[in-house]
Amino acid sequence: MVLLKSISTQVLSQQPHLLDSAHILDVRTSAEWAYVGVPIAPRVHFVEWIVFPDYTINQKFFEQLASLSLPFDEAIFIICRSGVRSREAGQAMAGMGYVNLTNISDGFEGNLNTERQRGQIDGWKNSGLPWRQS
Repeated sequence: MVLLKSISTQVLSQQPHLLDSAHILDVRTSAEWAYVGVPIAPRVHFVEWIVFPDYTINQKFFEQLASLSLPFDEAIFIICRSGVRSREAGQAMAGMGYVNLTNISDGFEGNLNTERQRGQIDGWKNSGLPWRQS
């Protein structure tokens, strides 16, 4: 297992210049992109790791990723809802030869609070980083 770098949205919000030249790969589902929102940054890409609505691993992930022609050595920040799927996708990408991968550890919506709600304590949406909703 490859150990990926990890960064929180709190750190990213304090150092937004890190996103200026990096790629952001959003691996959430198409439903999440449409209904929850998406990050805004210079180079954001979208490839589902888990396919909606059946929630199985996207069998075309590697093919779809390859079609983006992301350089294997450039910085790629990987994001999902809460950091789990993005870590899994990053592990798979490392196996493909990508060498500068960073998991966004608290994801787009963040961790659950005591009421089991996301988006209240951390995550991209809660950090002040730019995002939009369709």
